[in-house]
Amino acid sequence: MSEGAPRTALAIAAAIRRGEVRARDVVDACLARIDRLDPSLGAVVARCDARARAEADLVDARIAAGEETGPLAGVP
Repeated sequence: MSEGAPRTALAIAAAIRRGEVRARDVVDACLARIDRLDPSLGAVVARCDARARAEADLVDARIAAGEETGPLAGVP
């Protein structure tokens, strides 16, 4: 997921469901953005990187299996 134009949570979720982007890639992009910006902002108090990645992998697996996902599945 690039940092081009801002996207809504619904647009990101729809792109994940369509297979345009993987949930794991979205999570990794968000974590990279936190790594880049938070040192100067100090806004993130706690991180659960492994859990976020594991949950994204589950969403990706469900989509690959053709299962239904919730409207915001895969959005961090």
